[in-house]
Amino acid sequence: MASVKSLHAEQAFDSDGFPTIRGILTLDTGVSVEATIPNGKHPGKFSASSLYDEDKRFLGQGIQKSIKYINELIAPKIVGADPLKCKQIDLWLMKADPTEKKEVLGANTTFLVSILFYKAAAIVKNIPLYRYFHELYEESFEKMPIVDTPSPIFNLISGGAHGSEILNFQEFHIAPSTSKTYAQAYEMAFNVYHELRKVFQYRNIFAGLGNDGAYVPALSSNIDGLEIIKEAVTKFDYKLGLELYYSLDLAADFFYKGKYYLSDSPTPLSAENMVDKIKKLNEEYKFLLLEDAIASKDDAGWRLLMDELGGKAFIVSDDLTQTNKKQLEHAIANKLCNTVCVKLLQRGTVWETMEFVAGAKKGKLKIVVSQMAAETNDSWVADFAVAMQAEFVKFGSVARGERIAKHQRMMQIEKELHV
Repeated sequence: MASVKSLHAEQAFDSDGFPTIRGILTLDTGVSVEATIPNGKHPGKFSASSLYDEDKRFLGQGIQKSIKYINELIAPKIVGADPLKCKQIDLWLMKADPTEKKEVLGANTTFLVSILFYKAAAIVKNIPLYRYFHELYEESFEKMPIVDTPSPIFNLISGGAHGSEILNFQEFHIAPSTSKTYAQAYEMAFNVYHELRKVFQYRNIFAGLGNDGAYVPALSSNIDGLEIIKEAVTKFDYKLGLELYYSLDLAADFFYKGKYYLSDSPTPLSAENMVDKIKKLNEEYKFLLLEDAIASKDDAGWRLLMDELGGKAFIVSDDLTQTNKKQLEHAIANKLCNTVCVKLLQRGTVWETMEFVAGAKKGKLKIVVSQMAAETNDSWVADFAVAMQAEFVKFGSVARGERIAKHQRMMQIEKELHV
């Protein structure tokens, strides 16, 4: 029986160049596994928080405290542990830091230890990581066969906090039909993405790149973002509303101050006015998913949006639920959404995230497994999404290596499932 020989954490850097933590867990068999943790940019009120040094180095975002906790406090205690005891390790980490927001050890600290154990367990059992995630989920929650890979949602234009402030909406997506394979969906997104670059050049519109590879163009309104994507799509034979859909992450918290302040609206909007605006946009663009279209504080707005569009689109909650079990229960009880976004770092252990997914499925909600804002080249999030049989994944655009790593892993799993 294999056991843990050593655990070592060290500094690495995320896709934005900020420090993060990488860990190496070595078994007494000589086998080692590695993992690197992403960083979030806007931690929410209900999500677990990462631990940073908050000193003069790296704008306060250093992670030496986290490294010290792992190497000096956690590592000595897990030497000799059975790598197959992943759930028990997660429960132990939860006991070591019982705060809901992981304010003692930090979610980055606990999650690194957690994911390393799951990776090691998969190696010991000689199965892919997604198979081990799935095996533990079925043992603990419900039987659920792995049928296929989730469908990808691709970000093409970034606005809001991630891009141009003129574009209030944070992400303008395309979502290929769920009937497409992951590989087919990726190719469609690739074609539109590169055609969109040509459209910007043709129209003499400056467009930089955002942190997940999407364009950050100098456009004058949210409608412009949707229309310029349509212009790129029409260069192909893709049928909008049949083969390819629009999708939005509005991130409404960033333009909500009691009312909704949109750059292309002359006056602030009430919840009713905001839902009316979304309804009119949906009549024109037929969205497949609408994420955070209403502010997280506006329950009445969420209920109204569900009443109006819940039968026509996936109404996705991210900021409202933040992978938090209590927030999930609130959303289910009040019928505020029909889909939830899942981000593993928001909880701090794999086990707690599985609990959240199980609760969402029990509440008949659909699942979107998402990347973080500042990512790494690690691809465990793709394995987790397949294991949970999420309906969708958000791994950014079709550019930047840390995003491509997730897409490539998903296509690799897709091949394995259909051999």
